[in-house]
Amino acid sequence: MTQAELRAGPADTDAGACASPFLEFVRREFTLAVWARWVKRRRGGTVPQGLDHLSQAKWVAGFPGFREEMLKDLEAGTFRFRFFRRITLAGGEKARRLCIPSVHDRLLMLLLTRYLRQAWGMRAGARVRPCSREIQKAIARERQGFFLKTDIQAFFDSVDHGLLLEKIDSKGDPILGAVVRSLLGTPALTMEEVWQARIDHGGQVWRGEVERRSRAERTARGLPQGLPCSTPLAEIFLLDFDREAAALPGLRMFRFVDDLLFLGGGPAELERARGFLARAGQRLRLVFAPGKTREGKVADGFDFLGFLHRPGYCARSERAVALFKRKWIRALVDPVAFLRRRVPRELAFPVQVLGCQGTRPAREILFRLVVQTYNVSILGWSREWLPGTSLFRMVLAGLPPEKRPPEGLTRADFAEVAAELHAMGRGAGGGIMGTATHNAFCTDGAQIAALNHWAGKLFASYARQLGLPPPPLVDHLKWFFRYRRNRPGVRAKALACLLEVLADRWAVRDRLRSLAEHWGLQESGGGDCPS
Repeated sequence: MTQAELRAGPADTDAGACASPFLEFVRREFTLAVWARWVKRRRGGTVPQGLDHLSQAKWVAGFPGFREEMLKDLEAGTFRFRFFRRITLAGGEKARRLCIPSVHDRLLMLLLTRYLRQAWGMRAGARVRPCSREIQKAIARERQGFFLKTDIQAFFDSVDHGLLLEKIDSKGDPILGAVVRSLLGTPALTMEEVWQARIDHGGQVWRGEVERRSRAERTARGLPQGLPCSTPLAEIFLLDFDREAAALPGLRMFRFVDDLLFLGGGPAELERARGFLARAGQRLRLVFAPGKTREGKVADGFDFLGFLHRPGYCARSERAVALFKRKWIRALVDPVAFLRRRVPRELAFPVQVLGCQGTRPAREILFRLVVQTYNVSILGWSREWLPGTSLFRMVLAGLPPEKRPPEGLTRADFAEVAAELHAMGRGAGGGIMGTATHNAFCTDGAQIAALNHWAGKLFASYARQLGLPPPPLVDHLKWFFRYRRNRPGVRAKALACLLEVLADRWAVRDRLRSLAEHWGLQESGGGDCPS
């Protein structure tokens, strides 16, 4: 199939002449309510910026006009996605090149993803752990003694457009086919490439020049990575592969995106699996990575999706544990940078509250204040800390029962807790807890469990007061305090400062300024706050 045939689609169909289930689905679901539900589920309620430089507020304000224009283009078969923004993420074994759609096209792409899953009966949100449990069940029940695992080399870059579009056109929906063709042919540019094209060609001419060059360089293979509809399109491409693998006698196949695992009773079954892979690779024009192909006995164990599998045993593999440790070590080295990427943007305030000249969010300054309270004692933290206990269990255990707020905390309760913690932190040496007070933190298991439950209520309450969902803010704050091993007095003062800031959202700026003065932070020098 030539490039012209791929772009044109079926020759005897008119995109606007026949009924389209996809178009009816878009007319019904393309609403601001669907958009709002999607934005609410995102961390921090933000949408990545595309090349159209359109904010969410402007898109919502012009929604009626955008919707009418898009529906007209879909009916006429002339709809085209705007250019994707390409970014490169470094990490892991190799850098990943991801595509970010424009804000104009984001909702249509989400609806396309939902429609593809419904039309082909696919399940959304595949997870690693359920797949690992199914592997253990297969090993235990079917007594599979041999395994063969492999990987599709550069899977997303190897998807053949002709074979994929044949499956899309099999639904008989010309508008759906036209939208998928537009998706596969949309150029992906970096911001630097956009500005260079503007400089070279100027005005609106640069878009036509980019499209002309893209058509000349376009290949008939590859799916753009990072788009919500890339995964369902890849699943559609491999539907026949999955059905044929499920029909192989004596074999059980597990696939997670491009990772494949075959379980069989003996060497003959593995030979059958190798023959199937050779035939499927030739038909689908895929290559199975020889360097990642392993086979052997299940009793010897094998690593798949980050889990080590043996008969009756499943645990994280050494490589997965090493990657996990590397991630958290980086977080411990620079906890402010770690938290800044995960705390919702609602906690950000203008940086000028501390007189700083810069653009760093105030949430970074807030956490730097907390981090500095810990750094006071990092060089000589007490050896008498309790292994296995968190900051909340130790600090809250020192509160008398009558001082612990009841269910349904209010802002006044936060002030009482903060005052009590400050009083505890002032005991025995200006913030360093004495031996008697330190012993008050040693509690039995039942009290620790009760206090841990109360700490969860405490954080959920202030999250509600700020209008924030508990995750991921609460989880990462609890992690932060749990792993900073400092003396209880300094912990109490740090927690008190944080509670006082979060208790009254209308006084955050004043509190930040007073905290800066209390801890001696510089208010000049380019906004650098010591950590």
